[in-house]
Amino acid sequence: MITKNDLLKTLEAPLLYWSTASKELISLFLGKKAADMVGFDQRSPHHCYTLFEHCIHTVDHINSEANNVMTDTDLLRVAAFFHDIAKPQVAFEKNGRLVFYGHAHKSADMAEGLLINLGFDTEEISDNIKGQLNKMKKMYFIFNLQAGKAIISMILLNRQDLL
Repeated sequence: MITKNDLLKTLEAPLLYWSTASKELISLFLGKKAADMVGFDQRSPHHCYTLFEHCIHTVDHINSEANNVMTDTDLLRVAAFFHDIAKPQVAFEKNGRLVFYGHAHKSADMAEGLLINLGFDTEEISDNIKGQLNKMKKMYFIFNLQAGKAIISMILLNRQDLL
């Protein structure tokens, strides 16, 4: 497992650090649940990348846009990186497509344990990261951050989740 600081550093340039990482390496650094995202085909017209690629591209786009606004980019990057971690576990086929009902809440729960293992403290997770993971698709939700920061964070996550 890597450390919290190592993860935060890699998320400053996610394409550089993660785009060529193998499933085995992801499993070693982040655990099997994160590795399950590698190569996972979402089979969705809404996404042009495999699941892990989608997550690192989401972080990359947030990095380029978040510099223009006041927000806690470290926590936003972490939330974006793990926002779909549960998709492989909840996926099922419906009308020829994969659907992922409940993946946002399950992703938040799965990410919580992983983040604790990486060295994030529980308050940081429950107040900030888990809040963003749980509610990222609902732009009207205001979490325990300043209202302006939360709205900006939600808009950025919502826009980038279309990748």
